[in-house]
This record gives sequence, structure tokens and C-alpha cells, in this order.
Amino acid sequence: LVEHDGVYYNFYNAKQMPEWIEQIGIATSQCLYDWERHCDNPIISVSKDGFDTQFCSDAKVFWDEDRKHWVMFFYGVGRGAAHMMIAFSRDLIHWERDTTPLYQAGGNLSGLD
Repeated sequence: LVEHDGVYYNFYNAKQMPEWIEQIGIATSQCLYDWERHCDNPIISVSKDGFDTQFCSDAKVFWDEDRKHWVMFFYGVGRGAAHMMIAFSRDLIHWERDTTPLYQAGGNLSGLD
């Protein structure tokens, strides 16, 4: 949940069943009681062949004062594992995702990273 210029932005996981695909949606409110889902949801959708082909979820968003843009860390699932992903925005609605994970899971024989 982020507040900017009197508007609250709630980033949520939108699940598509029965495939169990999760993508990131956004809803806005000015009072924290009435919410409106954005018409262009999902704002971060799964990719066709990247590290997030099944899930884009659990968004954490903050303002980067040095670079003057919003940063979103999110959880991506694809290519057989879970990965830490990142995206950037100037308006909290339109996001540009980096297709290379910040952290690429794998290598631990127990399956835990």
C-alpha cells in the first residue's frame, strides 16, 4: 500500500484459475474505504518466456528519491524456480520490468534458497 498525492495505491495478486497464474493488479482509493480497480489490470503480467511465466506477485513498492522514480520488487515464478524481480515506474500505473532477475533461484539441492 502506497500513498502519493492524496491517493492510495494497493498492489495485489490477481489469481487466474484453474491454471494458477498470478499477476499484479492495482486498485486506488482516496479514503481507504472505497476502492477502484484499474482498467488496464494487470499492471505487471506474466511473461511468455522469462523468469516470471507463472507468477508475478507480492509487490513491494517504494519511491527512489535519488532517481526520482518508483521501484517495485516482486516475486516471479518461471523456468522451474522462484526469482526476485524488479520494475520501475514514474506514475505507479505504467511499469517497465527488468527481465533479468535480481536473484535467480537454483543451485541448492534441497530445493530451498
